[in-house]
Amino acid sequence: MASLRFHLPALLSGFLLIGCQEIPPLIQPIAEVPATEGSESALVLVEEFGGVRCVGCPAGHSLIKELQGIYRDKLVVVSLHTGSFALPYAENRFDFRLPENDRLLLELGRPVGYPVAAINRRLFDGESSRMLSPPQWAGYLAQAVNRTTPLRLTIASTPSANPALAACQVELGLVRDTLLPSLQLSVMLVEDQITDVQLTPSGKQPDYVHQNVLRSWLTPSSGQPVPSPTRGSPGKFSFTVPIDPTWNRDRLRWVALVQAKSPTSLEVLQVSGKKM
Repeated sequence: MASLRFHLPALLSGFLLIGCQEIPPLIQPIAEVPATEGSESALVLVEEFGGVRCVGCPAGHSLIKELQGIYRDKLVVVSLHTGSFALPYAENRFDFRLPENDRLLLELGRPVGYPVAAINRRLFDGESSRMLSPPQWAGYLAQAVNRTTPLRLTIASTPSANPALAACQVELGLVRDTLLPSLQLSVMLVEDQITDVQLTPSGKQPDYVHQNVLRSWLTPSSGQPVPSPTRGSPGKFSFTVPIDPTWNRDRLRWVALVQAKSPTSLEVLQVSGKKM
């Protein structure tokens, strides 16, 4: 907790100084609700939006790293490059933009500035947008981390005869009998530790290390409909994706999420991450 006490306020103050007018979050003690019989501990999805031309994004990355140090495996983080801030410089080795990233941004709601993040794609009480600015992240994460779910979501890599492809199987089950709304499954491939150019307050940094970068969608960003599982009969879904030879396989991981979609909700019920 010392990390939270001494480093996090300084990061939040930095965001306030560069123009954010949000109220700093209430940092609550971590009092994690344990999973009980017939329930699973629900992990938290953090989808961070920004780009290589976003001068405030490195501070956002630092805050995410700080929060990961606090919540550890409870957080599944994905970084999506979107909009004009994601246009690569001539010096960039990679173009992190994906059409599905922009489609997801439209679905969640365009932000007024960057960096922003959606937490479980949830519209929190009192908020007009799912897109949250950095001073709001810690407070809402403290709320989101204390959830359980009847859903069990697992990912396993599966063998592929083609070295240019990677494959996985996602299994979705129930730990107790319950009625569920219509479910949507989304699957992504994420890469860590990518060295490339990033704009920072001191200028373009050529050796910036990008984390949690979304490399590929295996489903539409809005998800694909899946039947609600029954206890003892999990649903199994297989996916295959091309692997760019410039990607580092040792730093790739699968991310799968299940959300209950309705006209008023996009909330993620469970998320899982697994190294390839």
